[in-house]
Amino acid sequence: MAKGDNLRMAFECHLKETQGSDAHIMQRMIRSLLASLRSRLIVLVLITALPGFLVTLSIANKQRQTAFREVDIQNRSLLNLVAASQSQTVANIKTLMTTLAAANEIRTGNVEGCQRLLDTVLQSSIGYRGFAVGDADGKVWCRTENLRQVASGSRSGDPSQNPALQIYPRVSSKKDFVVGDFVIGNISGRRNLSFGYPVLDASKNLIAIINVGLDVDWMNQSIDALKLPSGYVVAILDRDGTFVVRWPFSENYVGKTEDDKPIIQQIMKEGRDGEAHTAAMNGVDDTRRLYTFMSVPGVPDKDLFVVVGIAPELAYAEINDTLRQNLVTLGVFTALALAGAWLLGGIMMLRPISALSRAAQQISNGDLSARTQVQYGQSELSVLARNFDEMALELQKRTDELTQVNVELEKRVQLRTGQLQQAFNKLRQLSSQQRQAIEDEQTRISREVHDQIGQVLTGLKMELSGLQRRMTTNPSANGAKSMSTLAVVDQIKSMSDLIDEAIQTTRAIARRLRPTILDDLGLGAALEWSAQDFQERSGIECSLVNHNVSNDLDRNVSTAAYRIVQEALTNVTRHAQASDVLIELEIKQAALHVCVTDNGRGIPADRLEHSKSLGILGMRERSRELGGTVEIHSPEGKGTRVEATLPLASTAFQDTPDPQPTLVH
Repeated sequence: MAKGDNLRMAFECHLKETQGSDAHIMQRMIRSLLASLRSRLIVLVLITALPGFLVTLSIANKQRQTAFREVDIQNRSLLNLVAASQSQTVANIKTLMTTLAAANEIRTGNVEGCQRLLDTVLQSSIGYRGFAVGDADGKVWCRTENLRQVASGSRSGDPSQNPALQIYPRVSSKKDFVVGDFVIGNISGRRNLSFGYPVLDASKNLIAIINVGLDVDWMNQSIDALKLPSGYVVAILDRDGTFVVRWPFSENYVGKTEDDKPIIQQIMKEGRDGEAHTAAMNGVDDTRRLYTFMSVPGVPDKDLFVVVGIAPELAYAEINDTLRQNLVTLGVFTALALAGAWLLGGIMMLRPISALSRAAQQISNGDLSARTQVQYGQSELSVLARNFDEMALELQKRTDELTQVNVELEKRVQLRTGQLQQAFNKLRQLSSQQRQAIEDEQTRISREVHDQIGQVLTGLKMELSGLQRRMTTNPSANGAKSMSTLAVVDQIKSMSDLIDEAIQTTRAIARRLRPTILDDLGLGAALEWSAQDFQERSGIECSLVNHNVSNDLDRNVSTAAYRIVQEALTNVTRHAQASDVLIELEIKQAALHVCVTDNGRGIPADRLEHSKSLGILGMRERSRELGGTVEIHSPEGKGTRVEATLPLASTAFQDTPDPQPTLVH
């Protein structure tokens, strides 16, 4: 990604953060200011002042972009200054170690000479913790005086026990100058950044390894000596993301490894290309800054990184102050304009408009005599008020005329509605009387069929039985039955069987017309017989559960309940495709409750809501005549449940409007 893209993305991110809250507040102000005409007048003034604010913000925006570029340039300058300082330090160390590698005392393994040489170099140098020389395994055989005192009696020759000596395997492997890690070594006990350099013979074989510890505190002091501007932070990281230098507040950061922080990960990833990078991000202290970072030039494997950062508030401080002053000035002028619009608008515009609004509100509330009470003149609002008053007067006249017409029309509608209701109630009464007449006629026919035809058939059977006996008991002259006699006897027996069948058919017809068991034994026994008859005729399992219904119910109630159950069973036979039916009787809350439930396919919702079935209409009418109700529960595919609620005492036909059937899905 190009440097210009990084700058633009960092600036846009910061700009969104600073302007997001302002945009939200502005939206809420606009919604609240559009409530009334005076508010809209104020909004108009604000819109007039808006270009000034936009120009001011645009100028500030461009100034921020310029400031961001300037900050980036300044960051890069400081970064190069610090990087050059550290690069020079590393170069000096490498030069010193190269000189030491050429010394005979070290190349020949002269321990005493080597120690004198290292002590002399340490005394004449600034910023070093100490020098040591060891072999490829990290066993130190020569060190400066201060390290010899610390290492007395310690296992300093074991790299696994001494972090400062862990650089030896790296030097042995690369056979070149190596920058180590930040360590607090067991040898010196002090904070230092270690460096390693190989001592090679003419055949490039490793003779020894020189180890130098650079004083981290001296490095922080060297950064402080650069006299950097206030507000900046400078950090130097090793290859593991450990702080070697951090200015200011070095004591809080030096020696800490923060490789899990996003900023450290980005520096480790992007900083190895040798180029300077700029990004706006949160530091390890969660403070957002504009950071510029790169690897230290001249360091092997890019193992040292330098970072320079500054808070955006400091970079934009002067711009923000100028923007604040400009906005305050514009705000003062805008406030004066708003005050003038509020006062002058209220006097010149809002009073007549308020009068119009008040009169319109009164008219909408029904007071057609309301007027604006505005003194007419030549202004547009005066003309509007006059036209409004004239319109209100005409509206009042038309409304009075319409009111009179509506009164007359309502009287006619009421008269016609009463006539229709009377006719409808007469039809209802006629239907009820017809149904009662049919019930009575069915009762009469049932009795006549049962009594008269049944008696005639019974008598005929008795006569045939007597004739059969006589024929079989009178032998012929020769003492044997003749063939003709036997034929007559067989014919008489066949006729007797037909008469038995006719008697059973007659009784069944009589029971279906009006089961005498309903009048003789009551509703429970009649429904039990009806369930058995239904089961025999249809092959569908049918059972009756009588919870607490006695046999002394009102005749009309018993008849209505029986006919409703009969119609429900008929519908089951025709449509339900059920295999089981349950009839329940129960008396509760001074009413008879009859339920017929099947496990069939149910009734589709559209057919149930728009059903014109005479059976359903008949059940509803029977229950309504007694002041009861019928509900049909029919979830599609889950069976049907017909519930009838009938008062225990039958009532006369009530002259009430026709209710809609209660259909529950």
